Parts: sequence; structure tokens; C-alpha cells
Amino acid sequence: MHTGAATVLHDGGSRATSAAGKSLRSGLLVAEAALAVVLLIGAALLARSFVRLLEIDSGFVPDNVLIAQVILPNDPDEERAAAHSDAFVKALQTRLEALPGVVSAGISNMAPLGDSTAVMGFALPTGSGEPASVLANLWVVTPGYERALGLRIRSGRFLAAADLTSGTLALVVNEELARRYLADGKPVIGRRYPGLLYGSERVTEIVGVVGNVLKDGPDRPPQPEIYVVPSDRNRGMLTEPYVLVRTTGDPLALAPAFRRLVREMEPQAAVDGVGRLTSRASRAVAQPRFAAIVLGVFALLALALAATGLYGVLTYGVSQRRREMGIRAALGATRAGLSRLILREGLVLTAAGLVLGLAVAAAVMRLMASLLFGVTPFDLLAYTTAPLALLGVAAVACLLPARRAAAADPAEALRSE
Repeated sequence: MHTGAATVLHDGGSRATSAAGKSLRSGLLVAEAALAVVLLIGAALLARSFVRLLEIDSGFVPDNVLIAQVILPNDPDEERAAAHSDAFVKALQTRLEALPGVVSAGISNMAPLGDSTAVMGFALPTGSGEPASVLANLWVVTPGYERALGLRIRSGRFLAAADLTSGTLALVVNEELARRYLADGKPVIGRRYPGLLYGSERVTEIVGVVGNVLKDGPDRPPQPEIYVVPSDRNRGMLTEPYVLVRTTGDPLALAPAFRRLVREMEPQAAVDGVGRLTSRASRAVAQPRFAAIVLGVFALLALALAATGLYGVLTYGVSQRRREMGIRAALGATRAGLSRLILREGLVLTAAGLVLGLAVAAAVMRLMASLLFGVTPFDLLAYTTAPLALLGVAAVACLLPARRAAAADPAEALRSE
């Protein structure tokens, strides 16, 4: 390019845009791109965390299960209240199982994803001679409860009707308890312990091992658990029993019949929390789902803002540089070359924002660690997909201004010269 033409290009460009204004616009674009990267990474981390939560096996099958709590009238006489609740629970389960569309029914002292938790501590004999101090969630359940909840039997069996009258106290433990306290290489099923529970001399026998139930939600670690049938020692724990009914169809269709049945059996009883077990399971992940959605929306808005800003600035710049583009074309620049010029300018600004955004994200995402599950704040996939998404959107936003630059008319530029 000879000196005269270079001077024309320089002068044309300087008249088109002021250096201060161009720097301000470039700075805003870099900031927008950086914000978009930070929000995209955060949204990706929360989304991956939410997916990991959904993949967790909660230990039960909530589909087609009706859940409710029955609150029996208060009786100051504990023995009479326990006897009344025991008779009520037995009769209620029998009548529930006779209803059309019912696959199985079970009653317990607490429920999955419920607020109340019963805990029992006991000393478990070990092969070393020093007993282990065990603290476990205590499930007092009726036979059939495992079918109603969809528990997974790992070995042995679950509690049966014969255990209600057996001289041996049948005990079912979960995998977590077996892993912590019974991993000595000996079979878990068939272990017998005299006077293990309730301070009685009655022999306790482990008859089964079930999968861990994540009672407090998929984001909580499994706890040791034991399952026993109602007995003279624990039936007082069923004065406010939880009822689970597995049905062949929509469990809520059974709700009116369930309420009517309870009212017939005990007019003064209250029925609370009637609903689908799947609804409880959905509420258990409502907070991480909401956080992922909200941050995802903000990330998309930031991405759209960055793309719109980039498109607008480049379009304005091309309109102000039409004469320069025409002269470049007259001096031999190809359409592809002119397009690359504008694309390069837009992507350089985007890349600068991307680098800044990655640095900010690396510092900020540590603060999100408590909100994540199964994902680290520096998850490689999140830090890869977010920049790629931004670069892809930026490239699309640059295309139309680049095409306009390539369409510059050399004759018009020379006429204006």
C-alpha cells in the first residue's frame, strides 16, 4: 500500500470514531462477556449438581404411593393410648389393603422426607469384645411396609406378620449400619443378640438387610437404620402414624376413600399431609432446582446482552468505516478478508472478556461450594462449555456486521475521496 492510500485509511478511520468512545464501547463489551461467562459457569455448575441429585438412589420407589399422617386423639394415659393406637393401626392396614386399586399398605412412626426422626442408641456386641455404640434411625413399621415404600431387600427378608407374635425380636438393618458395624466377614443374616433393644432379655435376630433410605433427601448422607415391628415396647410411637399406600393408578384418587375410612374408624382423628410421595420427592430438590433455573435465566440474559452489544457495536463501527472498507476493497482486499477483519475484532473483544470472566469465576465459584452436590467448584465440563457457548454466540453476532463490511463498494469510496 503506498503512502497516500495509507494516509486516507488512517484519516478515514480517525474521523469515523473517536478513540475515547471506541475504548468505552470495547470496555463495556469485555465486561458484558466476562459477566456472561461467570453466570454461564455458575448455571452449568448448578445444573450439573441438580442432575447428580436426581441420579441419587433414595432407596425407595415413590411412584403411585399415597402418603398421609393420622393424628389420633390425645389420651393422657400412655398405656391406654398405646393400646388404642396399636388396635387402630392393625385395623386400618387391613381395611386399606381391601380397598380396590390398592397393591399394598404400610404404617410407620416416621416417613421418608418427613420432618420427624426417631433415633435409638444401643450397644452392639462385636467380635473384639468391646461393644460398638450405635446410633440409628428407628423405623417401627407394620409388615408389608417394604412393598408399600418399595424398599430394596439386599439379603435375607423383611419383617413379616409372624414376627408380631414371635418370641424373637426380628430386626432388619440397612446397608450403612452393616457397613459400619457388621463388616467382620461373617454373615449378617442370622446374628442373634440377647437383650439388644429396649433393655429387655428378649433375643434380637437380624433377619434382613435393606438398601439405604435417604430419609432427609438425596443431598444427605445415609444414616444407620433399623426396622422393627410394633410391640409392647414401642407401640406408643404410633399414636401419630404415617400411612403409605401403593396403588395401581393415581394415588390421589384413593384420598377420599382413605379420609372416609379414617373418619369411620376414629371420628376424632385428624388426617394431615395427604398427597403423592412423588410430590415430596420433588420438593426435596426444589431449592437446587430453583437456584439452577434462576441462575440459568440470568446467564441467558447476560449472554443475549453480550451478543446484542457486540452486534450493535460492530454494526455501528462498520457503518462509520464504510469509506475505509471501500478503500481497502479498492486496494485489493477480498470480501473474505474484510469479513475476517470484523470477525477478528469482535472475537478479540469476546476473548478478552472470556479470559477476565474465567479469572473472576475461579475466585467466585468457591463461594458456591455449599450449594453444589457431587460437583466441584472447578468442574472441567462447566469451565469448558460456558466459554464455548459464549464464543459460538459471539461468532453468530459478528456475522452480519462482517457481511456488511464485505459488501463495501470501492467505487463509492473513491467517489467520496
